[in-house]
This record gives sequence, C-alpha cells and structure tokens, in this order.
Amino acid sequence: MGDPENQDMILAIDPGIDKFGLAVLDLSGGIIDKKVILKEKFSQEISVMLNRYNPGALITGDGTGSDWVCGVLSALGKGKVVRVDEKQSTLDARELAWSENPPGGIWKLIPKFFWPAPPDLDAWAAVVIGRRALKK
Repeated sequence: MGDPENQDMILAIDPGIDKFGLAVLDLSGGIIDKKVILKEKFSQEISVMLNRYNPGALITGDGTGSDWVCGVLSALGKGKVVRVDEKQSTLDARELAWSENPPGGIWKLIPKFFWPAPPDLDAWAAVVIGRRALKK
C-alpha cells in the first residue's frame, strides 16, 4: 500500500486544450513545484507528480478540459477532484508571475500592458487556481 496522502499539500491543475499547468502548493499557498505539460503527456506526468508528492487534495479549474482531466484522474484511482472557478485565472497568473519574476532590461521601461506573457503562464494559472481553493 502507498504512503498516506500528504495533507500538507495540494496539486492544482489548469486544464486546457493542448497543454496544462500543474502546481503543487503547501497549505499556505507556497509553491513546491510547478510545470507546463502537453496534453499527450498528462497521464504520465500527473502519475509522476502524484507518486512524488501524494497530495491530500486535487484541484482543477472548471473550464475547458476539466471534464477530461477528471476522467483521467478517475481512471488513475484519484476520483475526488475539487473544481474551482477559473474565471480570470490567466490574467491573475500574469500579474502573479510578473510580481515574482518581473521582466528586466528594456522591458522595465515599457508599460506592463505590452510585457510578453511568461512562458510558464499555465503553471502560474495552476498556482492561482490552487490558491483560490485554499481560500475557501
């Protein structure tokens, strides 16, 4: 039998059409791990993260791809998934990513509206979704 669930962390998922953000957070919302993966790698990558962290809760955004994610997790024996409203999560993720890692160089002189999206934006969206769940 595997290790008991780790009640001190959650795994949050930002589902999408062709890629997904994953984030493991502690109960204060601190980031333990985060990554962006392609849809075709989801089952493999989520299994690795579930085995590595064995989170006490699984959280997913309720938008595009969430039914598919819940189906995969159910097939892996992880049926209980909490869905969280992901409205505006991408915009919130941009702000969070920029506050944690502001662009440097010439970008400091350019209005934030024109800053490029972080390459790991979907992972930051998973962090936003996870933190929303923790607030409830």
